[in-house]
Amino acid sequence: MHRSPADRVALATAAATAAVVLAGCASPRPGTGDEAAPPAPPRPSVTEARDDSAGLREAEDAACATATAGPSDDGTDTASPSAEPVGDQPPNYADNNAYRRALPLKGVNACRGDVHVTRLTEGLKRVPADRAEVDAALSRLGYGHEVERINTVDGTVRFDIGLGGVCVTGTLAPGHRPTVEAHGPYLEGGCAEPAYGH
Repeated sequence: MHRSPADRVALATAAATAAVVLAGCASPRPGTGDEAAPPAPPRPSVTEARDDSAGLREAEDAACATATAGPSDDGTDTASPSAEPVGDQPPNYADNNAYRRALPLKGVNACRGDVHVTRLTEGLKRVPADRAEVDAALSRLGYGHEVERINTVDGTVRFDIGLGGVCVTGTLAPGHRPTVEAHGPYLEGGCAEPAYGH
């Protein structure tokens, strides 16, 4: 098949455009702070993960043995959050931003959340605000397979961990103590705050 010079130029341009587009798909998004992030340390094996999960459950059981759930209490409040605006906000602000609200913890799950907040705050006390270091520390503490998201923005490392109805969110900033808090899942699902809602 013989092609004209114009066809060859068009074909070469299309191939070059496709190569640039495909190369861009593998690059991290600008502004996520992860452009030069080192590769994550290897995750524990399935057997190690089972041992870690058992260790986490033992810590919960030891601390929360006296907290018992009622017959219909799974530890999270399934009621919809209030749709009433607070303060000087536009109409429907609460409705439009409901996806950003996490369900509150109660009963046994509130106790479980407190156990993990204490454990992580102590375990991350001497860990630098470096994504690879935080990821490795979370794995050493037994949370490696439960991490839903870990990212770095402007030198601050943030992570979200899902523990079956209990979510733990933490932040490590240079020169500050770790900030760790427990909450229920977000209304849109999962433990990582959704970027946008339905």
